[in-house]
Amino acid sequence: MQPSAFLYYAGAFALVVVGATLAYALIRLGNALGGLNKVVGDVEKELPETMKNVRETIELARTTADNAARVSGELADSASRVREVVGKVAGTITFINDNLISKIAVIVNVVGLVTDFVTKIFGDRFAAERTEPVTSGGATEDKE
Repeated sequence: MQPSAFLYYAGAFALVVVGATLAYALIRLGNALGGLNKVVGDVEKELPETMKNVRETIELARTTADNAARVSGELADSASRVREVVGKVAGTITFINDNLISKIAVIVNVVGLVTDFVTKIFGDRFAAERTEPVTSGGATEDKE
């Protein structure tokens, strides 16, 4: 066998080995691409439902946030109204209290004036009755 024939067969064998390796690699690549195609298909089937769920969740969150903002606003309005009512009630109580105190003061003054008037008119008679001794069971006491 000549060296050039040996090199020819060795080169042919090397080409066959490289071809077989390349074929094996292409088969593996085909299997990987097939698996990837299956995954992409599954994702493609599930994606519309998932996106629908995402949209519903976002809308629910937006609605919840809007409701929370509305409820917060209503609570602030209610608190403001309560403050107004409490202020009005406090003002009314203060007004009633001030009027009551002034009316009681007027009544006390009127009672004082009536007492002074009665004392001036009937002063001598009351003074005489107060100093007369009262007897009860043999003991004497002054009327007061």
